[in-house]
Amino acid sequence: MITCKNDRLLELLWFVGYCIEFPAQLAVRIGGGAEWNRRVMYRAIREGYVKLFRKKHHRHVIRSLSLTEKGFDYVAQHDPEAWAMIHSRISNSDPVYHAWIEKILRLHAIAIGTVMANAAGAEILQSRKPSLMSPAKRAKNSITPDPQCAYYYVPHELRTAIEEYSPESVSKSSRTIGIIVKGRQCYFLYYTGISRIYGCFVNSSREIVSYIDESMGILPQDEAEKYLNLLKKALSGKLGKNLIDIIFSTEQVADSDEHRLLMALRDSELKDGEIREEFYQKVIESLDLGDSNYLILLAHDTYDVPHKNKNDEMDADASDAVFAYVVCCVCPVKERKAELGFFPGDNEFHSCAGQIVAAPELGFLFPAFDDRAANIYNALFYSRKADEIHQEVIDSVFHTTAPMSAAEQKEAFQNALSEALGDACNMELVQSIHDRLRDQIEQHKESHAPEPLELSVSDAAAILRDNGVEEEKILAFRDSCATQFGDGATLNPANLIDSGRFEVKTADATISVDPEHSYLVETRIIDGRKYLLIPADEDIEVNGFGVRVKGE
Repeated sequence: MITCKNDRLLELLWFVGYCIEFPAQLAVRIGGGAEWNRRVMYRAIREGYVKLFRKKHHRHVIRSLSLTEKGFDYVAQHDPEAWAMIHSRISNSDPVYHAWIEKILRLHAIAIGTVMANAAGAEILQSRKPSLMSPAKRAKNSITPDPQCAYYYVPHELRTAIEEYSPESVSKSSRTIGIIVKGRQCYFLYYTGISRIYGCFVNSSREIVSYIDESMGILPQDEAEKYLNLLKKALSGKLGKNLIDIIFSTEQVADSDEHRLLMALRDSELKDGEIREEFYQKVIESLDLGDSNYLILLAHDTYDVPHKNKNDEMDADASDAVFAYVVCCVCPVKERKAELGFFPGDNEFHSCAGQIVAAPELGFLFPAFDDRAANIYNALFYSRKADEIHQEVIDSVFHTTAPMSAAEQKEAFQNALSEALGDACNMELVQSIHDRLRDQIEQHKESHAPEPLELSVSDAAAILRDNGVEEEKILAFRDSCATQFGDGATLNPANLIDSGRFEVKTADATISVDPEHSYLVETRIIDGRKYLLIPADEDIEVNGFGVRVKGE
């Protein structure tokens, strides 16, 4: 790329020109010493080789470098080949206007990927790397891939190749800043947006032992990834089970301490220590994790919502809104058993123990992201266990009642059936309900509908009616549901049944059957005794040992 490494000014001008818009704070990371690079940047600005653009954007100041005519002349004089690369790059790119902040930020992200790829020894120039396109669309003089060389591709090259191989696909790359390919290995470079991590370590006596206030940029990569994975885990799971919608009333949003605190966390980008401390204390005073130590983590991030054009298609390179949010997770900290470990410095084995951070027990995202915009009337709450949603934390932090957990919904639905139907709640009816709800769940999965599946009480009553249940008992079932869930409630079928299994239990035995073959299980009364019957037309095994039926 740059052959004259002893000319740091030329190297800086090459990067600024090739990237079109270059973040000023990245100039110190190009190569060599940071302080020397800073001096080179100030010289380039002072002597007019680059121009510095400043603009406030969402409580940040954007500082961007771009090449001037004088800078072009310097590059042309000292390295004509580099000048030709820059000229070709700019000629093949759309013009950049400083009013288009989102375009500048996108170019900044690609500049970060370019500097990272260059530091990793990857080839970044279009003319010196293999094409990602299909053989039919490659140039005749295209480069043959060398499995020993690394190649860097920007998001535009990646998207173009994906859409060429699969025209119907929509390649989403708003967080991708590039990909490095070496042989059969691919390394995706992602822009996380999270620049700082905050938190505190709390012992079993509810005392804060230490605080966390770390820049993600200076953390070792493996540590930064572990922090991000913990936060990511707090946004995982199924909606309605592990993920619960917390809904604020209009009065709370208008004037309440709990909503004001959450908004202050978001609006301050977690930079206000007093606000963070107030939040920590709210969690500590309410959370019940028994005798476990735990870690509270907080992070702030922004997401550029992709623009939708007039054809209702996503434009990954454009954005007309920014979603700013706070994500929190609470992770138990567990004692690790003392084990022998090898210490390279001593070349010996010693006993080592310590404390490790487990997967999050609970967490939340505020505000919620609905209809491609921030919804300050909602928060998304995470609970690792669907039947333990930590209502004590919801009461303290959100001051609202959470919806029934999945386990509570299932129990309430079963109670409504058994109380209203009585003797009519037999094996065949339960099988039919299970099969109907399971079919709905499977059809919803296949449809890939973004909205969660819903079942109204009227829908459930229709299933009972189709199975010949008397209208009087159906009416009793509807009344019981109104008592259990409230008038007009809608339920998630996935919370009412376990669609992945069909299990029948007695006091002394348990029978598990594939849900698709639940019809094989029958109930009979023979000589006054109740039996569960399963056809045994094919081979039978007992603990892996083939057996035959007596009298066969």
